[in-house]
Amino acid sequence: MEQCRDLLGQWGKRAFPNFRHQRRKITRALRMLEMAHKTVLEQRRVLESGLEELEANEEEYWEQRIRVDYLRGGDKNTQFFHRKAFARRKRNTIKKTQK
Repeated sequence: MEQCRDLLGQWGKRAFPNFRHQRRKITRALRMLEMAHKTVLEQRRVLESGLEELEANEEEYWEQRIRVDYLRGGDKNTQFFHRKAFARRKRNTIKKTQK
């Protein structure tokens, strides 16, 4: 009789698991996933804002670098345009009047 009772008890545990325990276990796992998801989303937001700030700083750096190079060296085409203007002025100058 005891053996039958033990076998039926084992069968009952396999066939009808402890729903309360499993529910608690699954609920706890879901809460942990939700917390992890929030943490991941927060980390992603922080990383994205850091990337945006880095890109803005890089753009500002290159704008300042271009400005410094331009002020230091001038426009690379300056000599070319001065020659063209001088040649045009020379060509358009009236050397003498006709009678």
